[in-house]
Amino acid sequence: MIRILVVDDDGKVREVVAAMLAALGHTVLEAPDGLAAITMLEAKSAVDLVLTDLVMPGLSGWDLVKTIRRRWPLVRVAVVTGNHDIATAQTGQAVEFVIKKPFGLDTLQRVLGKGA
Repeated sequence: MIRILVVDDDGKVREVVAAMLAALGHTVLEAPDGLAAITMLEAKSAVDLVLTDLVMPGLSGWDLVKTIRRRWPLVRVAVVTGNHDIATAQTGQAVEFVIKKPFGLDTLQRVLGKGA
């Protein structure tokens, strides 16, 4: 199993996603925004995958993706969005996969199985 950092400014969404990932056997860390995620990564929190929302106050999900790619190029990144067109247009941002909201446990399992 892998270590996943879930980044979402909506605490309820973050909690549910973290619980689903934990149910799949993964180790899960949580961050309420992009800046907190960077702080966790800087503190040497070893993660295999960052799963981030795109629309967040402060540092957007795409800005977080760019920072991770520049500073931690071996960390895989996935984005979660309610707007699939935006995510599809941004696949050049070097994300491993895009998950469209709403989604369930089966979607996470299928997507992580492809990327694991």
